[in-house]
Amino acid sequence: MSDPSSFYFFKPVEPEQDGAPEYFNYITSPMCFYVIQEKLSNKQYEIPEEFIADVQLIWHNAKYYNGETNHVYQAAEKLRKQFEQLSLTLPRTILPDEKTSTLQLYTELRLKRYRQNKITHL
Repeated sequence: MSDPSSFYFFKPVEPEQDGAPEYFNYITSPMCFYVIQEKLSNKQYEIPEEFIADVQLIWHNAKYYNGETNHVYQAAEKLRKQFEQLSLTLPRTILPDEKTSTLQLYTELRLKRYRQNKITHL
């Protein structure tokens, strides 16, 4: 995601550090782009729908935990709409040797930029 508001979703939520002490009382299946990147690197996705489901889980969790007026909720909804359109262009099969797929390279680039900037949740 090239949208600047996507940085909210790059790393796992750390409840105390991120000002969300009750996060795990509400969110039982946390997800972030870091975890998705790890799954891509380890070739844990059997079908593209598994990848799509994990990305959708990010949006769901953000919207479920944060109220509609919260900036994280609004960022999740905006990115959900963008991803919905992008997901239509994803291939529907994963070839065994696609480690350097466009999707993975793009995700790795975003994570590299994130790590360089060391942006955390606000």
